[in-house]
Amino acid sequence: MDVNPDANKQYAKTVAIIIGVVFVVISVVVALIISTGRTAAQEDTSDTSSLAEVFSFGLTSDKHDNQSTEDIIADSRCTQMILNQNLSRGDRSQAVADLQRFLNADVDTQVAETGPGSPGNEISVYNQNTTQAVTQFQEKYLGSVSGKPGVWGGQERQQARELCSTEGNRTSIEDYRDLEDNLSDEELSGYIDKRDRLFGGEAVLTDFELNGWGRIRAGETQNVADIAFDVAGGDVLVDRVNLSFVPTGEGNNRPWAVFDSVTIYNNREKVASIDADKKYNWIDGGLNYGEPRAGSKAFTLRLDGLNQIVKQNNRADLSVWITTKDTVYPGSMSWSMFVGDDGVHVVDAKGIRQSIGDRTQARTFDVDYSRDTDRNGQIAVEQSYWNPESSAIPVQANTISDPFSVFAFVLDADEIPETLDRVTVRVDIKGQAETPQFQDVVDQGVLVIGDSTYAVESITPVSQSGNYRSYNLTFRPDNFTIDDYSSETTRLVLRFSQTAGNYNQGTALRAVVTPGSIQAENDAENKTGTPGPWHVLRLQ
Repeated sequence: MDVNPDANKQYAKTVAIIIGVVFVVISVVVALIISTGRTAAQEDTSDTSSLAEVFSFGLTSDKHDNQSTEDIIADSRCTQMILNQNLSRGDRSQAVADLQRFLNADVDTQVAETGPGSPGNEISVYNQNTTQAVTQFQEKYLGSVSGKPGVWGGQERQQARELCSTEGNRTSIEDYRDLEDNLSDEELSGYIDKRDRLFGGEAVLTDFELNGWGRIRAGETQNVADIAFDVAGGDVLVDRVNLSFVPTGEGNNRPWAVFDSVTIYNNREKVASIDADKKYNWIDGGLNYGEPRAGSKAFTLRLDGLNQIVKQNNRADLSVWITTKDTVYPGSMSWSMFVGDDGVHVVDAKGIRQSIGDRTQARTFDVDYSRDTDRNGQIAVEQSYWNPESSAIPVQANTISDPFSVFAFVLDADEIPETLDRVTVRVDIKGQAETPQFQDVVDQGVLVIGDSTYAVESITPVSQSGNYRSYNLTFRPDNFTIDDYSSETTRLVLRFSQTAGNYNQGTALRAVVTPGSIQAENDAENKTGTPGPWHVLRLQ
């Protein structure tokens, strides 16, 4: 076969060109892949950085120039969730993980060294380690375990704010901007920054006024006071109100035993509320108003996150509503309420934090606890507002009924805690032609004290007259203790047997607490009693 040298040269040249083109293409592809990878990595880093800024209030490097390492750590761990939300053991939320992150920034309050809860491994469960870390925080920064040990409450949050503050009397408004853009209203829990909506210059607050009046009954909600003041020079954002209370009359002087909640409204919109029945939400001492009662002192509630804008040349108007507990104490108690000289906190359009109030403008209101009998013993027994009305309870012909709360009453301790030893409730049954035995009517009964449930220990016939019979149900509450100046709602819950072969529909039943039927370990007993309502058992 003849071979053409020129053809071979041309073939080799063509192959070389093809190989060169392929190499160039491969190089371009590799370069694109590398470039894309770098871009993706940069995007990932950017996203992570953005997220970190959101949860560190948008802190930037220039803000750290004049800060100590401790200040930087404090700022980076501060989130609105832990600054403005109460937490305790058993809670499960992102706020708990944020709290652990806050505590882990200080070696003295570290949640755990390794494993769940340790730095970088924070979890959303408020466990024993978290409780211990909060206790250490209380001991280090508050000087003692105030309120409830291991509970993240009002005083702890206030101390956290102080640790997180780095700008003196100026509010770190810019720290909130990323939050508004990145977190939902629910996550912010009402703490959305309204800084951009403020206009004008440095504000001037004047003409503070507190108007209060009236009387509030146990278990009711009442508007007890209005707060007003003038704003000039620029718009302001009202973000906190401190309300102080002083007992001025006879009765219980522990506000958490009297008040259930305190709420602030602005133009009929609820803007802040706090559980007043939680002792750890109260800051006690200090701001006493004129010694209204010997040895009395002020108790203060701090309501945060109002976020209410008041325009310049307008008058702020806030309403204070109080819900009292439904427990019963003797007579009526008077309380004096005031707003301290710096009790209302605002920030103006210039970012300057200001305050206003007037401790001399105390207003008094009465808490009325009506009662039918005098309180003579250390354990008081009164009807509860949860006591049901007389009713027809549905029962079944061939099956056991659902459980029903047939009677509710309140056990109240005074100056010393009372540890219960025995509780006896009398049950009266009234039949038609004849009255059935207790066991024919009631399948099962329990006594519920607070969150604890106790079974019947014994059932004893007391009396019988015609178609009317009475039985004593005795319960041993396992040394249940009622704290001093506290009370517990107690309920008798019964399930009823089927009517077929046991009793006729129309049978009536009620429960009664008689004097001396409740005894404590220190020989204290109730001197008064109270009856429950009659209920009629009818086929459903």
